Amino acid sequence: MRKYLLPLALAFITLSGAWLLSAVPERENASEEMEENEQENGEKRRYYEWLLARDPVTGKIPEGARQRELAWAATAPTKSSMNPSALVANTYFPVGPSRNGGRTRALAFDIRNNGTSNRVVLAGGINSGIFRSTDGGVTWTYVHNSEEVRSVSCLAQDTRPGFQDTWYAGTGEAIGASAGYPSGFVFGYGILKSTDNGLTWTKLASTVGTSGQFAFDNSFDLVSNITVHPTTGHVYACAHNGIVRSTDGGNTWGFVLRSTAASFTFAGVCDILINRAGSQLFAAISGRNTDRAAAGVWTSTTGDVNSWTRIAGGVENAADSVPGWRAYDLTGPSVGDFTAGWGRIVLGLSANQDQLYALVENSLSASAGQPEADLFRGNITASPVTWSGNLGVNLVGKFNGTTDNFLQTQGGYDMEVVPHPTINNTVYVGGVNMYRSTDGFNTTTNNLFMGGTVRGDTSNTYTDPDQISHVDFHRFRFDPSSPNRLLVGSDGGIALTNDATATKPLWQNANIGYQTFQYYHVNMDGAVGRRNFVGGAQDNGTSYRDLNNVAFPSLPDSNDHLIIPSGDGGQAYLYNLASNYYLLLSAQEGNAVRFNLFGQFNSARITPENTDQNVFVTYYHLDDDNPDFMYFPINDTLYRTTSSTSVTSSSGWVRMAGVDAILTGDIYSMATTKGPYSASSMMLIGTSDGKLYRLLDPANTASNTSPVDITPGNMTAGSVVKDIAFNPRNHDTAIVVVSNYNVNSVFWTGNASAVSPTWTVIEGNLTLPSFRSCEIVAKTSGVEYYVGTTVGLYSTTSVAGNGTFWTRENGGPKGEMNTAVIQSLAYRWKDNALLVGTHGNGMFYTTIGSAITIPTGTNEPIRDNKNFIVKAFPTITNGVINWQAGNMLNVSSIQVQVYNLAGQVLYNQKQQYQSGTVNISGLPSGSYILTITSSDRKYQFIRRFTKN
Repeated sequence: MRKYLLPLALAFITLSGAWLLSAVPERENASEEMEENEQENGEKRRYYEWLLARDPVTGKIPEGARQRELAWAATAPTKSSMNPSALVANTYFPVGPSRNGGRTRALAFDIRNNGTSNRVVLAGGINSGIFRSTDGGVTWTYVHNSEEVRSVSCLAQDTRPGFQDTWYAGTGEAIGASAGYPSGFVFGYGILKSTDNGLTWTKLASTVGTSGQFAFDNSFDLVSNITVHPTTGHVYACAHNGIVRSTDGGNTWGFVLRSTAASFTFAGVCDILINRAGSQLFAAISGRNTDRAAAGVWTSTTGDVNSWTRIAGGVENAADSVPGWRAYDLTGPSVGDFTAGWGRIVLGLSANQDQLYALVENSLSASAGQPEADLFRGNITASPVTWSGNLGVNLVGKFNGTTDNFLQTQGGYDMEVVPHPTINNTVYVGGVNMYRSTDGFNTTTNNLFMGGTVRGDTSNTYTDPDQISHVDFHRFRFDPSSPNRLLVGSDGGIALTNDATATKPLWQNANIGYQTFQYYHVNMDGAVGRRNFVGGAQDNGTSYRDLNNVAFPSLPDSNDHLIIPSGDGGQAYLYNLASNYYLLLSAQEGNAVRFNLFGQFNSARITPENTDQNVFVTYYHLDDDNPDFMYFPINDTLYRTTSSTSVTSSSGWVRMAGVDAILTGDIYSMATTKGPYSASSMMLIGTSDGKLYRLLDPANTASNTSPVDITPGNMTAGSVVKDIAFNPRNHDTAIVVVSNYNVNSVFWTGNASAVSPTWTVIEGNLTLPSFRSCEIVAKTSGVEYYVGTTVGLYSTTSVAGNGTFWTRENGGPKGEMNTAVIQSLAYRWKDNALLVGTHGNGMFYTTIGSAITIPTGTNEPIRDNKNFIVKAFPTITNGVINWQAGNMLNVSSIQVQVYNLAGQVLYNQKQQYQSGTVNISGLPSGSYILTITSSDRKYQFIRRFTKN
């Protein structure tokens, strides 16, 4: 089993208003191997997502889990809704990437788009929500209801005159990283509707929950396509396992064509389209469906129940079979690399509306020189329909004009067939890459390899200066006002070509404001005040925001990111050491590289060599406060280096044999104590087997030292310990989050260094979501705890077991962060900067304020001890505040601070321990906090006062 090889060199290409870090393959034919692994890595990605979410007891993602957590999130308390005197809301700013997009399946032009006064386009990202453009799809604004599920898979407009402000959006993805594996659906939740041309959206109540008329209750959780009848306004949706119809604008629904067997994931995917006149409807149901009677291509003139006739995919030699159509066969595995039969079908109608194209996934392998889909063209003016033979053999294009590149579909993950709207026989097909034929793929002579940059490679058959024509195509849409102008949705967001018929099409970026990256891990520059960020994202490699211009010139858009293509990005770091500036990044399965950005961009692959394939999204750990020290897991084995700037794959690593001798499960999380390193420093290690281990002095201990198992007694076996965080001021305080549903998920301890730490479950009112990330923020006035979940970011200022009360953090100009999947958090304790990485809406950033200045290993300070500070007065004043010192003669000095309720320090003075005053006459009217802290941080006095 081969893996992606991360490039070891960078070429820097100046773009129009942007920079791109373009990876150079380290050996010949690297792109060929990468293409071979597209489907394999898609499968591993699905497994990773499933492992994080599944109930460890049943092995399944609980049905309805997503619905329940979203319903709760809609009523969840928020900081802004609580007493402002007790909780001050943080301000979260979106920080990109602002010109690079993530996986996009939904894309549609307003039918009234005329290129001048009306240029509305709508788009939807999987895990990202709905975006709206008013300039023909170049720039975008987030318009999704932030409280609703964001997995938008399809869009459709009611094109009837007088109804054209009405739109429908389907949610859920049956084929992709966000689908349940091997069963259960996570990210869909019904159909949304807009009646103001896509400005606002509400969920149709009729598509939520169970209904007696549906044998498969979760059908609306996975909607793969929607269309609206051009004359009746009836809405047809490809719900899972069949076609449902509403004749009353979505108030009620009923199946009109369906499978009678409950089929999961791939098997239930359907397609639907209607000709422009509304006189004929066409539908397709996957050949993976266990209901043989339902699989195939169907047509109807009314769309009614019992009006559908199968015209392709029938039993061999029957009237509805088609010459060249493969035999129905379910002998392949239920998930993954099928070896027989046919699967997903997508449909397209020719410009003259007389030819129906059916693109059918066929289980073949492009690496063996076989296109991974069959193609059939049917003459639908004939009765019965007459079909071409199988044209799939012609689904190939000359990459670079010389090398054959065969269509790949990754098991049906990426498939699209769209004829040109005005030119007969010109047809566009998408999979991993994109192809155009001007003779309906009758031959290969008139084919063009039209798009899909393969991991840094470029083709001379199209022009793409920004390398924006990303692999994995899902949706093609032509501009009604300019029929050659084409928008495409892919795993790289949205790309545009103004002439899809050109001999050498030119691609342009259409992602401006389309913040839809799906991050797995994010991190920030370790230097105080810097807002340079880095992160690894699904199918988008590593993105790097260099706001402070440490290594690159300024970009016109401060939220633009440099992109390093490397498949699926993983953990990444930015840090200064020995007068150099380093970037660490990784691709799937832990393929990691270090770049010295001050050293002519010298690079080295750092993954320990001669090791097994790793966890798909590998988490390796750099000690942010002591960045010489780095820890790299290979499944259940841990390697250590004390020289992160010089280690390579072949030298500098020490295998910590004592760790893998005792660990069970793969390593999914690590955390080290904060501040200066000492012999009392600790590392906590979490695994996929529901285990937690502690290792003292991890940078220096003997390699055969075994960690101590400190797993909480009520942590479920087989659950994934997804993240761990220490309190930077008190290393005995730590929290741990587990990502699986239906288990205890958040654990807290105040004695992490004890022989047997005492763990408390602190989910409190936050019991339903899947937990993905956590941090402990230390402030001069106390501690705040943050947890990232599948329905947003939550915080609390105190822990009280089952009574812990969490409030939601709201963020982004349009609430983009509110119920997003918060996959990763990065925290810089020295200035209390917090970076939020979402899996669908990019990055967000805030400064929480009131950062601590003296890291120690002491306990939390004792507050309001009258022997330390007796009192402060008055509490309402317009001049000075006085304080009276107590009798603690062992206190040498104190730190006096005043800050506002937003956490900004307004006064900061170190002085002798004695009574004194602070002049606040220059402050505006309002409420403030006075803190007085002993130099050893053992005691602290806090008092709120008002300046009138």
